[in-house]
Amino acid sequence: MEGALENAKQAKVRLEREIADAQRLIELKEYELRTVDQFLAMYAKFEADEFAVTIEPGNLKKVAGFMGGGTAKRRRNSSKEEVAQTAREILIAAAAPMSRGDLFKAVLDRGLIVEGAEPAMVFSTMLWRQQDKVVRLKSGGYWITGEPLPPRTPPWSDDELPLQPGTTNAQVDAEKYI
Repeated sequence: MEGALENAKQAKVRLEREIADAQRLIELKEYELRTVDQFLAMYAKFEADEFAVTIEPGNLKKVAGFMGGGTAKRRRNSSKEEVAQTAREILIAAAAPMSRGDLFKAVLDRGLIVEGAEPAMVFSTMLWRQQDKVVRLKSGGYWITGEPLPPRTPPWSDDELPLQPGTTNAQVDAEKYI
């Protein structure tokens, strides 16, 4: 009886494998069929001279970039050193801590380039890597490394000190309770 049970289990595994292989083959053939159908549809349009591309003026940069030319060529970001030095100069001129948003806008207004999927996060990362110039405050704003905070000006609190390079907000907050 055990031999029959074992044979049945093996047959089941083999059949499941064969069905899975057959399903993959069907999916592959369906993909090939869709590709041929797409080709035939495009061929018919080209043969009938019905194929025309209309580009809206607002999409010209995207199309030029897609085609590998034109004005949509990606610019390189300014160096993190240049971004941090400019941020430091802005903070010195402001004589007060600045929020990330305000500081980021001021850096861009000076002509520096900071781009990416999330430009503000790219900016924050650049400054984090240059903590010898600019540090993040516990509140999320930025200030000049090694410089005392100016007298209290909202929204900054009296007890707010710049983070030391390599220190996270969590470490500073934890020190309050130790």
